[in-house]
Amino acid sequence: MISKANRFGANSTASTAVERGIEIICYLASKTQVKEELAHSYKSSPMAKTTALESLVELANREGAGESVSAYALATIFGLICVSSETLRKEAFIGKEVTMEQYDELQKLGKTEEEKEAPPNEADDTQTAVDERISILANANVPRALVKLMDGASETTVEQLVIALNRMAIDVSVRGLMIQQGALSACIQVERGVSLYSYLQI
Repeated sequence: MISKANRFGANSTASTAVERGIEIICYLASKTQVKEELAHSYKSSPMAKTTALESLVELANREGAGESVSAYALATIFGLICVSSETLRKEAFIGKEVTMEQYDELQKLGKTEEEKEAPPNEADDTQTAVDERISILANANVPRALVKLMDGASETTVEQLVIALNRMAIDVSVRGLMIQQGALSACIQVERGVSLYSYLQI
């Protein structure tokens, strides 16, 4: 049996490096520029055989990936690529006593005139850009990778995987691809609380 610390390869040092790399990408993936680069064929070097997105999908599809320490981070990365910065901000204020608009007004009080006039860094993260990224991910078999990650995943990881699938499903044009890749069946299984193991073996 392969140990959890060694899910991503035979060499434990290489495995740890991969896990740390995934964590760093997860930390950066909320930034629009990073999301765009990941979706649009970014490579670590001109000599790299695969894009960053292809590598992430490959890691998510590996045996035991759902049980690995990187499963939650992988789910988060895919979920962040499928959402705009504005939507993330709105989600952060759900259930809070202060609204997003009130928070922005409070922030403005502490800014200089120059800072107030500066354009927001995430202004280019439009819904059109989000839809384009979702389409790229759906065609790169990300829904299937998200389903695969559910196998053996913790409850919190499964929740993050479902969030990622829900964000992708906002784009009506990719729903057919998502169904073909097992997303609907997987979500039904999660809703019923049934183990995905037998489903994933089909």
